[in-house]
Amino acid sequence: MINWTINWFSYFKKIKYLAQTAVITGLLVAFGLTTMLFDISSARFQASDGLFLGLVCIIPGPMMFIAGMIYPMLLDIIAGVFHYIPASIAIHILMYVVCKVLSKFITPYGAIPISASFVLLYGLYWYFMNIGSDAASSTAIWKTIVNSIQLGVSAVIGVVVYVGLNTKSFKKFIERQIQHPDFFKNQNQNDFDYQILDEKENCLQKILHEKDQK
Repeated sequence: MINWTINWFSYFKKIKYLAQTAVITGLLVAFGLTTMLFDISSARFQASDGLFLGLVCIIPGPMMFIAGMIYPMLLDIIAGVFHYIPASIAIHILMYVVCKVLSKFITPYGAIPISASFVLLYGLYWYFMNIGSDAASSTAIWKTIVNSIQLGVSAVIGVVVYVGLNTKSFKKFIERQIQHPDFFKNQNQNDFDYQILDEKENCLQKILHEKDQK
C-alpha cells in the first residue's frame, strides 16, 4: 500500500504534471464561479462537480484528487462560507474515490451519477451545524432540494464530458501528455543505462574482433 501510494504520487515528479493540475483546478474554479452567479432563493448553486467527475474518469494519476480538494475550498472562500470547507474537502474526496472505483465495475455512466449524489451531504452538514436553531430542519430540507438540482445538473454534465472526451484521439493525447512515471521501476535507471553501454561496447568489440580475423 505504501509503495502504491508513493508510485501514485510520483506523477508530481514532473513540473509539467503540476502545471497541468493547476490549470485543471483553475478551470474548475472558473466554471464553478460562472454557475454560482445563479442563486436559487439565496442558496448557492454551482455545477463544476459535473466537469470534475467527467475528468476523474478520463485523467490518470492524482491530478483530479488534488484538484478535487482545492477547487471546492477556493469556491467556499470566494463565497465567504468558510465553515463549509471541511465538508467540501471530505465530500469531494468521497466523490473521487467512489467514481474511480465504481467506474471499473459499472462504467462511468453509472459511477458519475452515484458519485454526484454525495452533494446531498451538504444539507445534512448544514443541519448538524445549526441543529439548535428553529429553522434548522426546514432550511436543511430546502438546501437538500437545491442540492438535488445540482446533483442532476452535475450528473448530466459529467456524462456529457465523459462522452465527449472518451475518444481514441483524446486518449492518445492524454497518454502523450501524462505518462506513468513508475517510480520504483526507475529507481535503478542509472544501472540500466550502464548496462546498455556495456552491451554496446561488447557488440563493438565483437565486430572489431571479427573484422581483425578477416
